Amino acid sequence: MNNLIEEIRQNKTPWLVLVGCTMIYGCIVGVLINCTGLFITAIIEDKGFSNSAMSLYYTVRTAVVAVFVSFAAHIYLKSNFKYLKVIYVMLSALIFGLMSVYQQPWHWYLSALICGIVLSLTSILVSSMIKNWFLKRTNTMLGICFAGSGVVAALASPLLTRLIRFAGWRLAALIVGVITLVVMAIAVSLFPERSPEKAGKIGYGAEGKERQNGKEDRTNAEDRMCTEDRVCTEGRVCAEDQKHVRDQISAENQARAENEKFHTLSPEKINREDSRSVLIMFGILGGMMTGQIFNNYMAQFTVSLGNSLEVGASMVSLFMIGNLISKVIYGVSTDKIGVWRTSALFYLVLLAGYAAVLFSGSNLVTFRMGAFCLGASCSFTTIAWTSLCLEEYGKDFYEVPYGHLNMISNVITGILLFAVGAVVDMTGSYYPIFFLSAAACILSIVLCCVRGKKKQA
Repeated sequence: MNNLIEEIRQNKTPWLVLVGCTMIYGCIVGVLINCTGLFITAIIEDKGFSNSAMSLYYTVRTAVVAVFVSFAAHIYLKSNFKYLKVIYVMLSALIFGLMSVYQQPWHWYLSALICGIVLSLTSILVSSMIKNWFLKRTNTMLGICFAGSGVVAALASPLLTRLIRFAGWRLAALIVGVITLVVMAIAVSLFPERSPEKAGKIGYGAEGKERQNGKEDRTNAEDRMCTEDRVCTEGRVCAEDQKHVRDQISAENQARAENEKFHTLSPEKINREDSRSVLIMFGILGGMMTGQIFNNYMAQFTVSLGNSLEVGASMVSLFMIGNLISKVIYGVSTDKIGVWRTSALFYLVLLAGYAAVLFSGSNLVTFRMGAFCLGASCSFTTIAWTSLCLEEYGKDFYEVPYGHLNMISNVITGILLFAVGAVVDMTGSYYPIFFLSAAACILSIVLCCVRGKKKQA
């Protein structure tokens, strides 16, 4: 603990970046995503809009993410970082700020469009900043950052409910927009640049490596100078010899950097075609079990079984607690035992959650345990996708595959969000959706085991 405090004192910038990323994820996902339902419910009651018309907000938002996320990585990497931060903050504030003046259902689809763009940029920005500024304990820091959304959602939900009742949904939306503007502006101000190299600073975990490399360079230089000194007729190292040594050291450093780059791109380490097919499969299967489905329909599913709305609300709370805890555990576990073993274990937890929910009957204790376990599904649409792409493509080339993986997952999620209502209308039950997700979970466990063994071979 003392060593960690000392490291923070010596190099504060990476930790400020972590604070900024946590603030962003808590604001965007914790409030603007997880608490949208509070406003939608109030709007339906006030304006008399149909549920189907307002539920299209979620479909539009998911569709925009599915389309835009594949371009988000290119925009993030190629655009001017200062201008990007300003536009990003302004768009974030407009998501709820504009809602205060909306009159027709289609007006809310504009906020869904903006929200989809912001959410796409958020997923790339946060994961890339953490990856660049933390060279060790990367997945642990990602877990801490993503868990911020669960903490903020748990605190913001009751506060927003009271604010809407007291001030009305229009004024509440405007207040949330202003608060978002302030919080997001503070958060991005903590980012000096995309990477430590561009900012002229050192990332967390790089200090020891640089000291070791510097020590090796000095030792090699001294050895060469001693050798040159012995052959010099004047008994000293002449200027030409010193220049020769410096040039040789520079050439070796450049060769070492090229060698590291070569290994990052090496087919023996990264089989791109094979990795791409695996990530596509995980995108499809992950889309079938994404946390949005359970987060949006858990309360309705609970009530459909004959339970009260209060019981349904408690299930949502347990789901969010599982969401919070699972992200931290996933990050720590990935750093300890690897991404494939961790993913397989988490899919087992999810499968246990499905079994508990589907076969609990009237036993609410088992049902609540299942809801808690299902909260781990949120890890697969946040930290897991990042960790999988880092494992398969390396830290220098993961952004584009990460965008493609998110796109696939969101396409499937959008289809399922639209299909859930139709399935329930036709069958009168939510069970077909849960069984489909449980089947996808079993296939994912198999994929994790197979891929993990292949990577070790």
